[in-house]
Amino acid sequence: MLVGNLGDAGSRQGDAGAEKIRDFVAKVQAHGIPAGVAGHEIRTAKLCEEKNIAPDF
Repeated sequence: MLVGNLGDAGSRQGDAGAEKIRDFVAKVQAHGIPAGVAGHEIRTAKLCEEKNIAPDF
């Protein structure tokens, strides 16, 4: 799981941060582990939605 402070930091970086989050989720899921992205800011969830990043939770 990507913890909230790291999810928020990634969301503040725009496209570059979105790619980091996407890469994290893909690497975790590739090992058969459910991947999650947390955030304290609504922009983190919005970024995942807008960029079609699909964590398991």
